Amino acid sequence: IAQGLICRWMHQNRVKEFTYKLSQLFFSSASNSPGGLKKNKQSFITWQKTIKGKAPNDVFLTIQPTTGVKYSNGQDLRFEFIGNVNDKNGTLKFSNVTLKDEGSYTCIFSLFPSGTQSRISQLVILVPPITNLMDHTPLEGNEEVPLATCTAAASKPKAEVRWIKGSLEGKVREELNETQHANGTTTTWSTLLGKPGREMNGQLVKCVISTTCFWFNVNNFQSIWSGVVSHVNQTLLIRPELF
Repeated sequence: IAQGLICRWMHQNRVKEFTYKLSQLFFSSASNSPGGLKKNKQSFITWQKTIKGKAPNDVFLTIQPTTGVKYSNGQDLRFEFIGNVNDKNGTLKFSNVTLKDEGSYTCIFSLFPSGTQSRISQLVILVPPITNLMDHTPLEGNEEVPLATCTAAASKPKAEVRWIKGSLEGKVREELNETQHANGTTTTWSTLLGKPGREMNGQLVKCVISTTCFWFNVNNFQSIWSGVVSHVNQTLLIRPELF
């Protein structure tokens, strides 16, 4: 008789579910079955992970019908078992996920007498950027100076930062830089450069930050900043906007 086996991975509001059939596929034999399986005649579920900086296939959770949940290598209460061994449901709820948790997670069903079935889930952590827009308030002059800097900090994957220059197209240029951090995130910033002249008075430029993170796009940050460029009694305004 075909039986359904469910390994479900829950992260925040998003559920990644794997369902497959045991059907008549038996992987056990006298030599391949786990030693304790025939002795105890008990089915159980094992979760193991392979993450950076740790030994591969590290068993961190075992669930048995009689004894319940047993943590290995220290109790990590971020993992909560909400499935049912008897129903062959190995659902884990995982909260407070960090970048260090990125890696592969394997759900293993050891079923007496049929043997084992497993499923690997790859956990990829994506981080939206911390955004900032800064004006430099330069003085009017003939030398090229920074006018504004737009930053997308600590994102994974790295964000795209660009300017919509409007009427200042051809009169200013952008300089892009990035820094990669040890935790896998990237900070990207773009500086708008130009010679601050009176024709820039009241002109609007927009910084556009875009990246894809899980199920949403970061593309609608609304914030208006004013940059003041002054020379004697003349006040010039460059209005950078984060869009």
